[in-house]
Amino acid sequence: MVHDATGRPLVFCHGGCGRRPGFFGELLATLSTVDVTRVSSARRRRARRDRHGVRDSYEPISGAWVYTDDAGRPLARKVRQVRVDAFTRQRQREFRWQRPVARPGGGGRVTWMASHGEVEPAALPLYDLPWLRAARARGARLVAVTEGESDCATLRAQGLAATCAPNGSGAWQPQWTEELRPWPEVVVVVDNDPAGRARGEQVGAALRAAGCAVRVLAPPAPFNDVTDLLRAGRPVSALVDFSP
Repeated sequence: MVHDATGRPLVFCHGGCGRRPGFFGELLATLSTVDVTRVSSARRRRARRDRHGVRDSYEPISGAWVYTDDAGRPLARKVRQVRVDAFTRQRQREFRWQRPVARPGGGGRVTWMASHGEVEPAALPLYDLPWLRAARARGARLVAVTEGESDCATLRAQGLAATCAPNGSGAWQPQWTEELRPWPEVVVVVDNDPAGRARGEQVGAALRAAGCAVRVLAPPAPFNDVTDLLRAGRPVSALVDFSP
């Protein structure tokens, strides 16, 4: 008998697992790690929607950011939408990836289609790569790395060179470090929460290991991110440096 984390029975083997530990032992060990609550809840939700013939709906796209290669060719698009649960009517903001499909006739025009695993954020370049390289070529010496595209736009509106990673607060990738290596100074701007500070430490450590001059900044309480800070009329200089 295998139980989940709450002590509820998960599976009982009637086939004599002790006599065949190579297969059933691994199966039971794997099943014991499953979050039954989440899985069963998702299954019930799908079954209920299938039974009633309804699906969650999405509100219109409220934000879209295109990731391109160094020549400006589109690789993927991240969109922000609110998902509305078909039964509870609860609203949940989500970020979804779309892939480009070339339109007939050429001309570089694309149609954006839902990505079903084809887009791998960790393999994409930094946001707005051609703009970022052009800013460095024009003589910009400081670049800010934010947690998301909205904060990136906020800092650009202040006259700063800014970019972000496509995976938000996900694992930092070596190719992004290489892209930032030519910049004399890198400022990592994170959200004012434990996850943001952990992200700042991760990115800062990776950049310092590559020889970059790095500072890690976050807004002071009660502001959550740099956009909140500036909307309240506070200057960028109000960001707090918590670099090691």
